[in-house]
Amino acid sequence: MIMLRPFACLLLAASLASAVRAEDEMLVGRTAAGQLKIVTEFPQPVPLDLSIFPGISGYAFAEPAFHSTILDDPANDLLQLSPAADFRFVLLARDPGVQVWNDSGSGFLPVGGTFFIGAAPFDNHPLWNIPGGPLGGTYALTLKLHDVNGVYADSDPLTISFAAVPEPHTASLLALTSLSLLRTRRTRCRM
Repeated sequence: MIMLRPFACLLLAASLASAVRAEDEMLVGRTAAGQLKIVTEFPQPVPLDLSIFPGISGYAFAEPAFHSTILDDPANDLLQLSPAADFRFVLLARDPGVQVWNDSGSGFLPVGGTFFIGAAPFDNHPLWNIPGGPLGGTYALTLKLHDVNGVYADSDPLTISFAAVPEPHTASLLALTSLSLLRTRRTRCRM
C-alpha cells in the first residue's frame, strides 16, 4: 500500500492537469484577397470525453470552437472580418460514427447542412459528438465557412478528426486497478 501512495498522487496530479486543458480554437479571419480563412493550431485527433450533456450519449465536447480574429496578422495573411458579413459553416462530409449537433440543439447536422455562427465578433462552440464506437477510434468531419451576405469567398475545406477517450478519472481508476491486480498476482506467486 505504501508503494501505491506516490503513484496514486502522481495519477491524481496528471488527471487534474489534463482536466485543465487549453481551449482548442479555430481562428477565423479573411485573406487580403477576400477569402475566408480558418487557422487551427490544436493537435488532432481532438479528444472527446464522455458526454456530460443531458440526453447526449457517447463522447461529446463543445471544442474546438470558432473564434473571429481580433487582430490583423498581415504576415500570415489573416485579417479581421467585417461586421457586414454573416457566417455559417457548411458540413461537407463526415465519417460514419461522428456527428455535430445543429445550432438549435434539436438533432444532428446533415451533410450539406449549415450551422449558424453569425457576424463578427463571434465565439461559437458547436457540440461535436461520437454517439458510440470504440475507445481510441478516430473519426473526421470536413467543413467550410460561408458568408451568406457575399462579402467574402468561402474558406478552403477543413477536416477535423476526433477520437473517443475515457475521462481522466476513468483512466486513473483503470490504471490503479491494473496495478492492484498486478501486486496481488506478485504476492500470490511468492507464497
